[in-house]
Amino acid sequence: MKKFGTVPILLFVLALTIPVFASPLKLQLTGTGITNTFVQEQVENILENLYGVKPQIDPLPSFSLLPYQNKQLFTRIKFPNTEATSLRLLLSSEKAPTFRNALLLFSDHPEILHENGLLFSAGLIFLRPVRLNYYHQNGSGEPPRAVVIRVDNKSDEPALIHILEARSGPSRDDMSTGHQASLWFLERHQQNLGRIETIPPNDYLVISRQVAQPGELVTGFIELEELKGHPLQIGVFSEDPANLAHNRSFLLDSNDTHARGAYEMSNLSINTGYTVGDSPKIIPLGDLPLSNLLQGEPLKGAYGMLWEGNLYLSNPFPTAAKVPIYFQPRGGVATATFVLNGLYKEIPVTKPYENPILIELSLPPQSEQKLHFLTMPEGGSSYPVRLIIGRMENI
Repeated sequence: MKKFGTVPILLFVLALTIPVFASPLKLQLTGTGITNTFVQEQVENILENLYGVKPQIDPLPSFSLLPYQNKQLFTRIKFPNTEATSLRLLLSSEKAPTFRNALLLFSDHPEILHENGLLFSAGLIFLRPVRLNYYHQNGSGEPPRAVVIRVDNKSDEPALIHILEARSGPSRDDMSTGHQASLWFLERHQQNLGRIETIPPNDYLVISRQVAQPGELVTGFIELEELKGHPLQIGVFSEDPANLAHNRSFLLDSNDTHARGAYEMSNLSINTGYTVGDSPKIIPLGDLPLSNLLQGEPLKGAYGMLWEGNLYLSNPFPTAAKVPIYFQPRGGVATATFVLNGLYKEIPVTKPYENPILIELSLPPQSEQKLHFLTMPEGGSSYPVRLIIGRMENI
C-alpha cells in the first residue's frame, strides 16, 4: 500500500473519516516553472490519487521555486463531510533528465466504457521513457467509474520514477477536453515540469485517478522515466470508484476499432524550406498510421506523438513579402495548439478543409527567417491535418 510519510493511507471513498496527517507531504519537483499554482495542482492530484476524492485546499501564497531550492509551508485542506485540517508541505526543486526518445503508449480501447477491468498494460524499464496518452469515456447510463493509472513494482528493491502529467476532465465536451490536455502537456514538456516519486518494494503507486460520471470523458498525457530500480509495470484500469485498481482481465470489444498499444515512434522531426514565389508547400501531419509493437490496431492520426521542426523561409526579391502558414484539417473537425518560436498559438474548432491562418510572417527584402514549431494531435479532434506554407491562391 502506498504510504504517506510514515502513516498508512487508506482509500475511504465511502467513509466519512479521513486520517489526520501526522507527517508532512514531501514533494520532489522538477522543471523551470514550479509555481504555487503547479504545486497546488500536484497536491490536489496526489491526494485524489490516494483517497479517490479531490479535497478543497486553501490557495497557496504566490511563489516560484528556484533550482535546488527547498521550501516549507502550511495549508488547510478539507475533504467532503470532514473537518478541515492543517497540512504541512515540504517542497524541493530537483534535477531530472528531460524526456527523450520515449516509447509511445496509447489507451483508447474501448473508448466507451461499460465494464470494469484492465484497459492497458505495458512494461517500464530503466532510462527508457514512455509517454502514455489515454482517452476514455464513461458510457451513458453507467454508474460513476474511475479511470486509474498505476505503476507496480514487483521487485524487492525500491524504484525511483520521474513523472510528468497533464490530465483533463472529467467533461462532456470531448474537443475542449482534448485541447486542454495537449496545451498543458506541451507547456510542461517544454519546461520538464513534473515530480519524482519512490515506489517501495513489492508495492505500487497510483499516478492518476479520475472519476467520470455517466457520459463524461477523461483524457491526458503521462510521461514516465524510471531513474532507479528494476522493470516496472504500468496499467490503465476502469474501476468502481470505491475500489482501487486490481482487475487483471483485459476489456476486449470486437466492435471497438479504437487503438491500444505501444509504438516505437513518439517524436517526428521535420525540417523544410520555402522560398517566396514558389507554389505552396504542404506538410502532412498524422497521415500515416503507426505500427503497433503489441497485438492490436495501428494508431491512426499519430495521437500522442510530438511533431517538432524548423521552417526555413527565404525572400530573394528586392521587396518585402508576407508568408502565411495555414492549418487545414483533413480527417474531420479539429483543434490544435502550436508553440511557434516559444509563443503559444491555439487554433479553435475548425471544419475539414477550412484554412485558418496559423501565423503570417513578414520577410524583409532579400532575407531569410527560421520558424521553430512544436505541436501534437489533440484528443477529440480528427487527424490527419496539413500545414500549408504560402499563399493558397497560388495552388
